Amino acid sequence: MYKIGLSSSGKVICEELFESYQKAGIYGMEVTGLYENQINYDFNNIKKMADSFGVKLWSHHLPFKPFDLIDLADRKLCKNTVKIMGELIKKSGSAGIDKFVVHSSGIVKRDLLSKEEIHDKMECAKESLADLAEIAHAAGGNVCVENLPPICLPTSVEEVRELVSADDRLRVCVDTNHMLEGTPVDFIKGLADRLVTLHISDFDFENERHWMPGRGVINWQEVYATLKEVNYSGIWLYEIGPKSGDRIYECKDFVQNANDIFENKELGLYGIKNPEK
Repeated sequence: MYKIGLSSSGKVICEELFESYQKAGIYGMEVTGLYENQINYDFNNIKKMADSFGVKLWSHHLPFKPFDLIDLADRKLCKNTVKIMGELIKKSGSAGIDKFVVHSSGIVKRDLLSKEEIHDKMECAKESLADLAEIAHAAGGNVCVENLPPICLPTSVEEVRELVSADDRLRVCVDTNHMLEGTPVDFIKGLADRLVTLHISDFDFENERHWMPGRGVINWQEVYATLKEVNYSGIWLYEIGPKSGDRIYECKDFVQNANDIFENKELGLYGIKNPEK
C-alpha cells in the first residue's frame, strides 16, 4: 500500500486545508495553482503550515498557463518560461520541495504542423528542460516531465523518453488520465527507470476527465500491480479537484478510494452529489 497524496488544485492553500489533510490521513501535497497565484506564494509560510500539521510537501506543479506566456517548446517564449519556472523552483526548493512537475509544451496543433516543425518544438523543449534540470539540481531536486494529452508534447512513451534524454537528471510524472497512445500500464513500464511521482485520476480513453478512480475505464488493479512490479517508491497522488463531474469530494473520499484500490474492493461513488449539476 502506498502513502496517499493529493494535489492542491482548486483549493486555497491555508491552515484549514492542511488540517483537512491531517485529519483524513493524507501524507503529501502537490502544491499547484494558477500562474498569477503561484508568483505570490510564500513557500516558506506554506512549509511552516505543512510542518505544523505533519503534511509532506511532496511536489510542486509549475504553472503551464497562460499559453501565450508559458511554453517550453516555443522558440519565442521558452527563455522567459525557463526564467519564470526557474524562479519558482528556487522558491519552492527552499521550502524543501524536491520534485518539480512540468508541462513541456503549450497547445500543439499537430495537424497543422510539419514533421520538421514538430521536431523543432521537441528540440526546443529538450533545451528548455536541460536548463531547468540544472536549476532544479542547484535547488536540491529534479524536474519531472509529465505525459500530456495529444494537443501537447509529449503524448507517447517514446516522446517522453526523447524529452528526458536531454539530461540524466530529468525524471517523470505519469498522469493516468492523459494517455490516448497506450495504457497506464504501458507508460509505467516504459518509463519505470525515471518514474518518481504520479497524477492519479480516471477517464474514458476519449479525453482527459480527472475523474475519481472507478468512474472511468482504467483497470486500477493492473495499475497498482504494475507499480509494485516496477518497484515504484513514490506516493499515490491524486490530481482531482474538490469538484469533478457531478461530485464534490472531501479529503476522506480520496483516502477511502485509495484504500479500496489497495485492498481490491469494489469502487463505488465517493463524495456527494454536486447540486449545481
